[in-house]
Amino acid sequence: MRTPLTIIRGESEVLLRSQSAQLPDYKEVLQRVVDEVQHTTALIEDLMLVARSSAGQLKLNIHQFDLKNLLTDIQQVYQRKANAQQQEITLFLANQEAFIDADERRLRQVLMILLENALAYSPSQTCTEIHLLIREELVVIKVIDQGMGIPKEEQQQVFERFYRGNRGQTPGSGLGLPVAKAIIDGHGGHISLQPNSHGQGCTATVLLPILGVETA
Repeated sequence: MRTPLTIIRGESEVLLRSQSAQLPDYKEVLQRVVDEVQHTTALIEDLMLVARSSAGQLKLNIHQFDLKNLLTDIQQVYQRKANAQQQEITLFLANQEAFIDADERRLRQVLMILLENALAYSPSQTCTEIHLLIREELVVIKVIDQGMGIPKEEQQQVFERFYRGNRGQTPGSGLGLPVAKAIIDGHGGHISLQPNSHGQGCTATVLLPILGVETA
């Protein structure tokens, strides 16, 4: 949180010291301040979510929805971002129905985190795959990228708050995966990150109970 606060203070102090600032200057600085405040607010919300999960107080809005529709929508949204980075996202859906009792908004957040990571850590001319599988009372979602991969010793550490490891060169707060884990844990599910068997990239796997956390 120090970085956005430093920017807010620095921009404000420069403007206050200026003897010749015009209206456009004030508007430009205020816009940067607003942007950093939004960034700080998002960080606080993520920290609060992880803290509530650790205390067993994460509240979820559970209802039934079609997971296939959510995955299709997410794939279409992120394909536009992938195109800008000369990447591709492919979606493989199970033949069975995939209605699930879960918090749709929070699961969307998890998928966004996983796809943001996959695109950020993968080079151009690569393809990220999303797989949906049905296993008895579980749904399995896999996000497979072709990025820098992850060492075995970091497979659990990446779910700790602010941990960056060998991914520290890529911008981020180190809260994305902890937030994803908090949401999946709240659903009575499981999330893991493992290197791909062929040696390039990694696979994020999400397991979720079809009938909700109470039944699980």
